Amino acid sequence: MKRLLSTLLLATLTAYAHAAPAATDVTMTTASQQDTDASLAKKHPSELYLHSKQLFETGHKDEAVT
Repeated sequence: MKRLLSTLLLATLTAYAHAAPAATDVTMTTASQQDTDASLAKKHPSELYLHSKQLFETGHKDEAVT
């Protein structure tokens, strides 16, 4: 029983560590934003959602929703 609980605790902590947003602040400049927009235009639409999520979590909410 202890082994099962230990495994569940470890799995939960590992999942939480991967799900926690990064603490880095991404500073967007016009040039880098244009480069990012150009590269995202060539990728799968799901990449837009991932990029938007990253922007939203780092405080760039206006850019994330557009």
